[in-house]
Amino acid sequence: MLAKKNENLKIGSNGHPELIRVQEDDNLYRISERYLGNPVFWPYIYMVNKDKLSSPKSIKAGMTLNLPDSVYYDLNLQDTLAIQKADALGKSILGIANN
Repeated sequence: MLAKKNENLKIGSNGHPELIRVQEDDNLYRISERYLGNPVFWPYIYMVNKDKLSSPKSIKAGMTLNLPDSVYYDLNLQDTLAIQKADALGKSILGIANN
């Protein structure tokens, strides 16, 4: 998904911005859905921003976050395995048992 026109951010080769500015009421889930096409990919945003985020819930409006490279992290919307892997990673980050 491409950035909104008014964001004036550099678009990466994978079609989404390399950096985004967190908006009021954003969370990693919403950002992932908006820019990566599926909310389940939020753990990768967290991983590439661990130097800025103490937890997945620690984002604040106005912060600038890096978006993960969708090729490097295999963020393929059509790949069930990639989606399952992202879901498992998210549960692991949050400390939820995979059942």
